[in-house]
Amino acid sequence: SGPGRSLRRSFPCAPIFVRAEAELQVIGSALSSWLVSVGCALIAVIAFTRSAFLSTIATFAIFATAACSLFAITTVFHWHFGLMEAVSLIIFCGFSVDYPLHVVQAYVHERQHGAGIRQALREVAGAVVAGWFPT
Repeated sequence: SGPGRSLRRSFPCAPIFVRAEAELQVIGSALSSWLVSVGCALIAVIAFTRSAFLSTIATFAIFATAACSLFAITTVFHWHFGLMEAVSLIIFCGFSVDYPLHVVQAYVHERQHGAGIRQALREVAGAVVAGWFPT
């Protein structure tokens, strides 16, 4: 019947605790969804290129793009990581799949015809840059 007993029966119910718990759940689910979407991107790139090595490199580029975007949002701009930033992280991952996939697919195609990376970049560089610029 000391002060320790009464503390065991208490629980935080103030709105700030509810909000903090909700934000922790959002951040956790956003990071989990981000990793799942990177994994799905890896599967998609493997399916299109049929090269696990090149797909791993492209998926790393996808992961790095989203990670740099997350870094810029939270550190450079000092934005609080909330619901909108969590959704944006998944969208960044989706946007960043397109360009590495085109470059890797062009490389695989050109390599099959005896050419290399320079010819592949000549094939897709204009389209990739044109698609990147307004994004």
